Amino acid sequence: MSTALPPKMRMQLDFFQLRDIKIGRRPTRVDMFESSDIPMREFLREGWLRFLKQTKSLCSEEAGWLNTEVEEFLYYLERTRMVKAYKIPTVASFLDLHGVVPKVSLARIGRSMLDFYHDNAVHQDDLTGKSNRNWRLWGEKEFAALSRRNPVRYLNKSRFFHYDEVNEQFSLAAGLHPFLSPILAGHIRDILDYRCRDFFYKRCQRELGQ
Repeated sequence: MSTALPPKMRMQLDFFQLRDIKIGRRPTRVDMFESSDIPMREFLREGWLRFLKQTKSLCSEEAGWLNTEVEEFLYYLERTRMVKAYKIPTVASFLDLHGVVPKVSLARIGRSMLDFYHDNAVHQDDLTGKSNRNWRLWGEKEFAALSRRNPVRYLNKSRFFHYDEVNEQFSLAAGLHPFLSPILAGHIRDILDYRCRDFFYKRCQRELGQ
């Protein structure tokens, strides 16, 4: 493809070629991350929803998210800063088979973090610090304590999350509750999958000195 084309046109051409020729469905963030040579930050500059709007690819439910708190929430998840990947299993704890739940217990976050780290050797690079040196012996309780110290603490500083110290419950902002559908769950999963792949890919590149 000619790089002389304007960036927005190149992005749309990559999107349509992937959709119409290679995979036969609307591409996800992960699809574009893995298939396009254009940096994902370009696709996410105004948020993935806005890019889908430009390509006339939004479904009616997604179109209803524009200019609402849910659009801002997805944009926040796409761009929130991560030194460790702790936020990924923390946000993932809000997902279930039916969609998105409005609140979760600290214990549920601990289980999500345990699964995220115990089941994947790549993810375990996050746990090399002195405070985590015995993580292989940890259960839900210890991972819940880690989540309270770090991802819950920092996500709680945003307006999209609230932590209840007394009941040890982590909640999504009330303004998001009307939107907690299976389609929104799909977007959250896609963001978390993309952020996870991007995070560990960049770490690998740094370690290789590339």
